[in-house]
Amino acid sequence: MEIELTVLAAEPDTSEIAEWEVVEEAPLRIDSSAQIMRLDGEQVEGFPVIPAGRYRIRAHARGRDSAWDRQVTVPVEQHMIWVWPETSRRGLRQLKKTDHAWDESAQDLTPDLGKVVFIDPDGTLRKLDPGSYEVQKAYTDMTPWEGREPSEKLRALHVSQNLSRIDRRLLDVFESADAEALDEITAWSARRACERAEIDQIDWVAELLALVDECVDLTEYISGSLYDRVRRDKRITRRIRHGRHLSPDFVEQDVAIAIMHSTMHGDSLERALQTLEQALRTYGLDAQELVGQFLGR
Repeated sequence: MEIELTVLAAEPDTSEIAEWEVVEEAPLRIDSSAQIMRLDGEQVEGFPVIPAGRYRIRAHARGRDSAWDRQVTVPVEQHMIWVWPETSRRGLRQLKKTDHAWDESAQDLTPDLGKVVFIDPDGTLRKLDPGSYEVQKAYTDMTPWEGREPSEKLRALHVSQNLSRIDRRLLDVFESADAEALDEITAWSARRACERAEIDQIDWVAELLALVDECVDLTEYISGSLYDRVRRDKRITRRIRHGRHLSPDFVEQDVAIAIMHSTMHGDSLERALQTLEQALRTYGLDAQELVGQFLGR
C-alpha cells in the first residue's frame, strides 16, 4: 500500500477526483496536536506537528479491488490524503465511488431515527435523545419567524415554519413569487436534491425530473414504491448522512427520491415550499450551502 499525505493551507478544488476510484471527506477535530507517525512509532520526517483546531480530511484511494482476497508482494493500492483547516460544519461526504471495496450495499443502511444531531456552539456534533433537556431547550430558544412574521398565506402552512428555522430569508422569496416562479422553485429543488444524491443521471430519475421541469403531474407516471426502485437499482449507492441540527440521520438517496412526491402537492405554493424543504433535508449538515445557492439564484 502506498500512502501520500499532504497538509494544505486551504480547501482544494476537486479536479483530481477523476484519477481515483473512491474519494470521501470527513470533519477532523484535533484537541491538542497531531503528528504523522510510522508503524514503528517514529515521527515521519518532513511533516511538522499539526496544531489543535478543526480540519477537513479528503481521502482518495484506487486499486482496492485488485487483490482484496489474497496476499501481495508489491503494493497494489494507492491512497492520497489531504488535510486542511476547516471551520464549517459539513459532515461526511462521498465524492466518488466506483470500486467495490467496503461496498455499502452489504452494510446495514438503517439510520438511527431514535437520536437527533445536536451541534454545540463550538461545532462539536453529538447524538441526543429528541426528548432530552438540551434538545427541548434548543427548540424553546428558537424565536418564531426570527421575530419577523411572514404573510398570512405562509403562516397557514406548517412547512413555512420549518424553513424559517433553517433560514428566515427563504420565506421572503415566496412572498412575491407568482405561479410561474413557484413552479421554477419546485423544479430547481427537485433537481438539486437528485444531483446531491448522485441519482439525477439515472435514466428513470432523469425522466421524472424532465417531467417536473415541464410542470407535469407525476401521478400517472409513478407506479409502485420509488424507495423500492432505488433499492433495486444496482447503479445507485445508498448512503447514510448526518441530519442537520436537531434532525435525525437519513439515507441520502431515499430522501432525494421522496422529493418526487412533494412535487405532486395540488397547491403551487405548498408544492414549492415542500420541495425546497426536502432538498434542504437532502443536504443534511450542508443545508446552508443550498440556502446560499437558492438565495443567489
